[in-house]
Amino acid sequence: MTKRLITTIIKIIIIATIIQTICIPTSNALSSLGDVIGAGENFINDGKNQGAAINPTDLDSISDITYNVLLTLGVVATVIVGAVLGIKLMWGSVEQQSKAKEALPPFIISAIVIFGAFGIWKLCVMIFSQL
Repeated sequence: MTKRLITTIIKIIIIATIIQTICIPTSNALSSLGDVIGAGENFINDGKNQGAAINPTDLDSISDITYNVLLTLGVVATVIVGAVLGIKLMWGSVEQQSKAKEALPPFIISAIVIFGAFGIWKLCVMIFSQL
């Protein structure tokens, strides 16, 4: 690269950094030590009064939604990768077939990890919900 190109790139980086620094929104940080102590005391009082208690039904619904979304993404990814590998094995050239055969063990291991993780998650939710 030429020296002029390098200096242009450095100038662009510096200008982008300056613009980013200017455009960062202001912080909502507490302004004084009294505010920090007051916020801490409010947090402790909420915990003692159970003002912000966790609702188990909300936690269950969030867990179910997260589980279903991640499981669906895992199944879709596994099916797509498996289909691509299968197509390469059936209709690919010799080089593509050998690369697909090399990719099969990691694919199988990743599928086992994905579905095993979801099975363990569901098992833990069932066990801990009965406690």
